[in-house]
Amino acid sequence: MNEYDQRQINLARRFIETYRKGELGLNALRQNLEALTGASTEKSPLKATIEITNTLDEIYAFASHENRQLDDEDRRQIEELLRNLESTILDENEPAITDND
Repeated sequence: MNEYDQRQINLARRFIETYRKGELGLNALRQNLEALTGASTEKSPLKATIEITNTLDEIYAFASHENRQLDDEDRRQIEELLRNLESTILDENEPAITDND
């Protein structure tokens, strides 16, 4: 993987970490992830996450359309999607960023 794609992945991991800490909302997270995916090279693992970011977008859109906060089921789905995203983009030798880091 080239240095540029690695930087994009590191940024994605930081955005996920910041979201999990409650310092970034879902809308900002999904926008940032979509921007990173769009800016990544064709060989980047981020390109494989487009369906995940699309699903995050759907969760956000449904909650917004219904004029409601995210519920427990939404948060469960989001966390599952983020774990899937992390497992897709992480190098075998790199540990995932957790709340303990």
